[in-house]
Amino acid sequence: MEGVSEIDANFGQLFHGLWSKLPDGEKDNVVAYFNEKLGERVASAAKAQKDLPAEREAFMKSMENSFVSAAYDTSMRWKILKKMLTLAKRHDEDSSKVFFRLFDDPKAIVQMRNNYGHRTRVELEKDHTEEKCIAIRRELRAQTANLVGMIKGVSS
Repeated sequence: MEGVSEIDANFGQLFHGLWSKLPDGEKDNVVAYFNEKLGERVASAAKAQKDLPAEREAFMKSMENSFVSAAYDTSMRWKILKKMLTLAKRHDEDSSKVFFRLFDDPKAIVQMRNNYGHRTRVELEKDHTEEKCIAIRRELRAQTANLVGMIKGVSS
């Protein structure tokens, strides 16, 4: 994952460098193309929403094939699971509180990962510490153990 994060961070730097080299008219083309690509994403999401089965059994069958796939990002899966925990009246359980930290807490693994995931190694050298690395590993282990426990709890 670290290598992919490095590539993403480099994409950002390359974007800024290329942008500064483009004439204004070409910048307008980039803006229009970016808007077009976002429109495709909207269209894809609208199609996915339209194709989402409303009937419970068909919905579950669809989720068996696509819940953990490129069709839905981690944030979407987390929001759905958070809603399900609340509806199942499990939101006050300690395990749910740990799970909710994934995105809600500024010190959560997702926030820490995003801080690292969108910066190059050179940029990270400025403020990376062994303590941060330990905190990431500790939170990752805690979240993983918590999820495994939650899975066992709903499987029994």
